[in-house]
Amino acid sequence: MNLRTLGGLSLEGSDFRRGKSLLLLAYLAVEGPQERRHLAELFWPGSAQGLRNLATVLTRLRKAGDSVIDADDARAWTTIDCDATGLLALLENGKYLQAFELYEGPFMVGETPNWGSELEEWVYQTRERLAGHMREALMILGETEAADGDFQGAAKRADDAYLLASAPRLNLRTSSGCTC
Repeated sequence: MNLRTLGGLSLEGSDFRRGKSLLLLAYLAVEGPQERRHLAELFWPGSAQGLRNLATVLTRLRKAGDSVIDADDARAWTTIDCDATGLLALLENGKYLQAFELYEGPFMVGETPNWGSELEEWVYQTRERLAGHMREALMILGETEAADGDFQGAAKRADDAYLLASAPRLNLRTSSGCTC
């Protein structure tokens, strides 16, 4: 199974579709092992039933597949393959073309469950961070193409980088120092 977070949110190889459960799985895949109490407060802010809700979600995720989720009395974690973490690994290793091929769109785009403000902030920050890294990779690919004399390919990469959804705004300056 593979957790798809770029361009949507789904657990490939499964018919599991519960949004908040998949969001929890995405959070654990990107952030690593977390304390149960933290997860309960993040996903069910202000709820007296947060830990119970978390236990229910963990049980549902276990039923989705053998290796989807693990937990002990204090923490929860996942070792499932996730496209977002795969993207980061490719970028760290300088495999920009493979990263571009993996990137199917902004992190968890189109997902609008009833999130708490802290969780919503995490989703938007993660979306922006991944898109920003992808923009940098596109610029590097474009520079490489320009150095190889492929100016049309370089221009296309620059356009793709500029238009990349959810990436931080570019602060362009002209030679006169004017911010455009």
